[in-house]
Amino acid sequence: MSLHALFHPRGVAFVGATPDPERYGGRVVQYCVREGFGGGIYAVNPKYSTIFDVPCYPDLASIPGPVDVVVVLVGPTQVPGLLEQCRAKAVGFAIALGDLVKPGTADAEAHAQLRKLAAGMATGGPRIVGPVCVGIVSPYAKLALTMSSGMLAGHAPRGGIGLISQSGGIMGSVLDRAHQFGSGFSALVSSGGEFDLNVCDYLEYMIDEPNTRCISIYAEKLIDASRFLTLADRARKARKPILLLKAGASEVGARSALTHSGAIAGDRDVEDAAFRRHAVIRVHDLDDLHMTAELLCRAAGGPPGGVASVSQSGGYGTVVADTLTAAGVPFADLAPETIARIMAETPVPRVGNPHDSATGPPGNNAPNTFKSLLAFQDDPNVGITLYTETMYMYQDQGHALQKDVVRYGKKPHLVCWQGGRATEPVIESLRNDGVLTFDSLQATASALSALYQYRRFAIRGQGRSSSGTDQELRALPALPEAGGLLGDAEAKSLLRACGVPLVPEESVASTAEAVAAAARLGYPVVVKGVVDGVAHKTELGLVALALDGAEAVAAACDAMRSRAGTALRGFLVQTMVRGGIEFVVGVKADRSMGPAVLLGQGGLFVEAYGKPAIEMAPISSEIAQSMIAAVDRKGILNGYRTGRALDAAGLERTLVAVGQLAWALRGRIQGLDLNPVVVTAEGTWAVDAVVSVGALMERN
Repeated sequence: MSLHALFHPRGVAFVGATPDPERYGGRVVQYCVREGFGGGIYAVNPKYSTIFDVPCYPDLASIPGPVDVVVVLVGPTQVPGLLEQCRAKAVGFAIALGDLVKPGTADAEAHAQLRKLAAGMATGGPRIVGPVCVGIVSPYAKLALTMSSGMLAGHAPRGGIGLISQSGGIMGSVLDRAHQFGSGFSALVSSGGEFDLNVCDYLEYMIDEPNTRCISIYAEKLIDASRFLTLADRARKARKPILLLKAGASEVGARSALTHSGAIAGDRDVEDAAFRRHAVIRVHDLDDLHMTAELLCRAAGGPPGGVASVSQSGGYGTVVADTLTAAGVPFADLAPETIARIMAETPVPRVGNPHDSATGPPGNNAPNTFKSLLAFQDDPNVGITLYTETMYMYQDQGHALQKDVVRYGKKPHLVCWQGGRATEPVIESLRNDGVLTFDSLQATASALSALYQYRRFAIRGQGRSSSGTDQELRALPALPEAGGLLGDAEAKSLLRACGVPLVPEESVASTAEAVAAAARLGYPVVVKGVVDGVAHKTELGLVALALDGAEAVAAACDAMRSRAGTALRGFLVQTMVRGGIEFVVGVKADRSMGPAVLLGQGGLFVEAYGKPAIEMAPISSEIAQSMIAAVDRKGILNGYRTGRALDAAGLERTLVAVGQLAWALRGRIQGLDLNPVVVTAEGTWAVDAVVSVGALMERN
């Protein structure tokens, strides 16, 4: 169902409206009248004939014109009857500012009946916004159906930001602060308790809404993460960035995970990987929802290239450089002709980026700043220009020239003017004239960081690959329907089928067979005791390394049998891989986001190492390479300090294969560890494998 009529209705009705402006039932009508909405505005309350000069009717049926949206201002006991009236009047939407069911009621039947009523109306009754929300604002329709105090600052400013907030207070705060900053909105909605319509419904509308250029979301939960990520792909293709401020702690339970991967990768880590894959930019402050969003509205589709920054304070320029670099913002490498041009047109002795335009003779350097910025605007390596300032004597002329840079308009331009009371008039003037002006360096860094993240994610275009198809799923070995921890042989059969390289090994039942297997494989060998249901053998003394002869193998087997007793099912004898680097390659499955592939430092103390690199399955070779680079920062695999290159390509292929397996088994795989995966100069081998799967369920 299209939400167009919610934000652009023919008529709106306020059921339960009052003439008291101090009450929500009065304030919401006042805001609607003040905004100048051109459609029908109707109050419904049998006690009055008019409210704030709006005609008032005894019930919905008495309203002469069409009504697309009803604002619910009555108590929960009247809601079911009102919804029936909405159905009869062909009302498309009901905005529940308050509760739909009496708070604290133990009457589960009342909740169930209301849900049944709403479900029955899905094709013939109103869709519900809320409950417990502050409503919606549609600036291009001159419509405010809200009691939010964010409207006290004046008319909702028009612009390109679509705001979705599960918190009414956050929506009001963002709207209020946007007046000061100069941000503008295409639509704002407080989704509240999401009894019916949820974040995804509003997101889908804003992707298709022509005035929306960036979508900002505050959410504590995503009811349908799969749909959200699918819509995020649509938004990326439509070149509409999504900024997400997501609150709430991640799930608890990593300590009890069967696999190391489940323990060392938290739920938030998987969320972050999913958001990166689908070009959703995670932000961390309320102001990002309008300040950063406003920058993305103006610059997300701008030319490639880094930032070129100019200041009239060398010290502040250094602070700018440190702050932006820490935020991952790239500085442009200036073209030689740009440097020559600035040297010719201004009296500066040198040119840098950031550039100090006041290194020439004392006096008014505003014209030199302007010439430098125009040169940066013309530089093919520059994607955006930035003027940073604190305060100086010629700030009136300096700020006027910033408007000329914006009018020059070859590249997006923004200003960070970090001062105090003396600079407030300058900042206000710049914002009033449409110059995107920040008064905090941290806010500037956050906005630019989000811009370059979005450009990287959008360019990567990491949609699902064709790997992991149903055909590949059918080619894999059958899994136990009941699920659980796979046996060693089952796990390795699965891994071999998807191309994971495994160390040579033999499974045997007795000590004598272990000695014979070791002789065939060649010394040194590793012997592991096999006990059903044991994922990590080292902790139980069931692993013996670097055994160099038959006597050592026999002794190790006897010791393991003594420890495990009748639980010991046999032995696994493996070739001992030496001279390599150990990694862990794993899969962590998230119920809402799907399976993620991780790469970290491996071995006995895997959980003590730093955070691994995490990407959502499946992964391409390029993504695998980026994961390896993130973990192997010094380039040890390529010969750092050793001059001996190791099999990085084999590790890359292993990551891709594990990603294919995880995607093929999405919905079933719960965790996977290859630990260690040993990378040597001669090849890459997975030494040990733990795979956990869920019970078989019918796939949609």
